[in-house]
Amino acid sequence: LTTVQDAISGQKELIAKLKELKRGMMEYFFTHGTKGEKTKMTEIGEIPESWDVEMLGRLVKITSGGTPDREKKEYWEGGTVPWVKTSEVNYSLINDTEEKITDLGIQNSSTKIFPKGTLLVAMYGQGVTRGRVGILNIAAATNQACAALLGDELKNRYLYYYLTLHYEDLRRLGHGANQKNLNANLIKSI
Repeated sequence: LTTVQDAISGQKELIAKLKELKRGMMEYFFTHGTKGEKTKMTEIGEIPESWDVEMLGRLVKITSGGTPDREKKEYWEGGTVPWVKTSEVNYSLINDTEEKITDLGIQNSSTKIFPKGTLLVAMYGQGVTRGRVGILNIAAATNQACAALLGDELKNRYLYYYLTLHYEDLRRLGHGANQKNLNANLIKSI
């Protein structure tokens, strides 16, 4: 058991070092790019000279989903449409969901089905949830606490890493009396 525990500790240390390396690489690439070009100072910091600063809402369409009425069993029982909650948005590709909804649930709620490749941002959640990102690897619906960023695959990959790097900044944008939340307008203004 001690040998196994030592191996687990060693792996945790390696993972921590790799996360630190990844963060450093992201920081470098978002300030210097990948082509070795000169940089310029902007309102968001240093960026490559050929890059421009633009608000997120001008680059991608941002919307959110909804939750079918939980009291109506016909919206949930036997459902086949994946339905994402913020707890499932956790810096990864989303390949499946804990819950599924029915077509009737989609038709009678504000939820929408988003295509594979959609970037999701968790807008609500205490603890560490608010501000996390993930990418749909399947077509899926989401609840209203997930912002869906609809852009092309390259843009969404870039934004995934950018928002991952700026997780704490994103969380600080949240507001509210009891629980700080993000909303689509705040995300559009990034």
